[in-house]
Amino acid sequence: MPHRSGRLVFVKSKLAGVRQLFAVTFHTYERPIPTPVRNLRPARETCEVCHWPQKFGEDRLRVVSKFADDEKNTLTKNVLLMRIGGGRGGPGIHGTHLGRGVVIRYAHADEKRQTIPWVEYNDGRGHVTAYRAADAKPEAIAKMPVRVMDCMDCHNRPTHAYELPDRAVDKLMSSDAALVALPFFKKRAVEALKKPYATREEAQAALPAAMEGYYGKSAEAAGAGQGLLAIYDRNIFPA
Repeated sequence: MPHRSGRLVFVKSKLAGVRQLFAVTFHTYERPIPTPVRNLRPARETCEVCHWPQKFGEDRLRVVSKFADDEKNTLTKNVLLMRIGGGRGGPGIHGTHLGRGVVIRYAHADEKRQTIPWVEYNDGRGHVTAYRAADAKPEAIAKMPVRVMDCMDCHNRPTHAYELPDRAVDKLMSSDAALVALPFFKKRAVEALKKPYATREEAQAALPAAMEGYYGKSAEAAGAGQGLLAIYDRNIFPA
């Protein structure tokens, strides 16, 4: 039976690929691609084949640098300890969500599953706890679709991570001390990136010119312009 199921999925995926090929060729797909994606196979049949819930993840320490909008680009640092844990229980987000026997269900009021007025947590040991938003009426919740939470409810970001201007400039400054020395660089760089540019060519001319206007024709200004262009190219696609 597993082999037959695998063949059916293979054929179905190939047929879907033909449809997607036509959609890309004739530009008939929606932009942006709507979420959630429909008809996905359950995570237990896909993601968890390799990324099994029982795998233990060590604690992870992350230091996040943040520069202020003042003249000196004042630096502060946030230190975050993320407890990953594992699916056999114990501390950590994976242990809490994917522990042995744990089942989490939620009702969502909107198509994109962003408004969630009801959540039920079954700890796998006989204790079930339900949480309901204060303004949510039980009769309304009863009419909402209920989903069993899996990997894709949290790990749903595209592999291409898009950066907001503020965070992107913080990252750029963390790797280049010369930019930190430029007065008000954080403020001016973010303002330049937030301006609308109709085409990539327009941004290529405007971003270096903005830095040159603030800091003159210098190596620092040139480096700043190239750094902003790199941010733009990674994150913004006018077409």
